[in-house]
Amino acid sequence: MPGRFIDVPLELGEWIAAAIKRFADDHHLNCVLWHEDEHIWFVEQERDYSSFSCRRRVQITPYWDPGSERGLYFVPQIFVMPKDRRVIKTLKQVNKDHIRSLSMLELPRNNMDEVHRKVSRELLSVWEIVQKYDPDAMDFDEVVQRTSENG
Repeated sequence: MPGRFIDVPLELGEWIAAAIKRFADDHHLNCVLWHEDEHIWFVEQERDYSSFSCRRRVQITPYWDPGSERGLYFVPQIFVMPKDRRVIKTLKQVNKDHIRSLSMLELPRNNMDEVHRKVSRELLSVWEIVQKYDPDAMDFDEVVQRTSENG
């Protein structure tokens, strides 16, 4: 049975979103919060180099995988866009040791500051990992052909 996204109680979801937004602001990162179908949050930073652009980000998703607890998963991601080719490169596979999780049971429903502290701690841990990814030395797949519509 595959894993699936899980619902987050409204107030807790707002606290998680606020913690992610505060982290992004404190570290001068972009923050994207999606709430339409599922809660998916990103903190990201894009840098322009001479031969490519590089977007580093952490995806935060409430998820449940059979055999594990329901939790927030923090997944490092990197995208490289060479300037001389119309492709986007991403990791062939994320090292599972780089993914962090925070059990939903560890997030108190009555203490916003504690939620902020715990979410920020895990987010910082994964953000530090993604910062160490070297775009010149990574094993990438070319996954998307860029067009004028998608950049």
